[in-house]
Amino acid sequence: MPYPNLYTEEYSHITDIHAPGIEQVWSELQKYTKSADYTGEKHTENIPLLLQTYDDLPQTYIRQLDELFQQLDLSPLSEKKIAIAQQLLLKFTNSELAIKFDGISDELLTVIKVSYEELTAATATFKTAAQMRIYIIAASVMLSVVIATLFALFTSRTITHPVEMLTNMAQRVTK
Repeated sequence: MPYPNLYTEEYSHITDIHAPGIEQVWSELQKYTKSADYTGEKHTENIPLLLQTYDDLPQTYIRQLDELFQQLDLSPLSEKKIAIAQQLLLKFTNSELAIKFDGISDELLTVIKVSYEELTAATATFKTAAQMRIYIIAASVMLSVVIATLFALFTSRTITHPVEMLTNMAQRVTK
């Protein structure tokens, strides 16, 4: 940490941008799994399981990280303070909490993978349904044409047969 201003910028970036972003996404994910859109469709239980497994972890991680940053006193900057800060940061990074927090990303990758598989399956089902719809429409049109043709032939024979008989009878009478 030879550059305290970079440390301050990183700290501000984490606390002002990442922390609120993580909390917002976590909250939105919780709301989404309780919404009618999610519960009304058939989904795997990966997201609710993720939320249950890591229930308060993001908030705890952010709170402890903030507490750690508050403990770090870098002014005036000295080699001893840098070494202490590095040890504290390393200890926090290797803590069970930090490792479990990193596990969220692995779980999210699993959720994303399953979601893409569900999307692929849904897309394939949709394409199959769309093709089936086209086949049904085409078959219906063809069947309608065949039935209309048969009715036309039957109707024309029904009408022309008596007319032909009447014409033949009229020709015989005339002869």
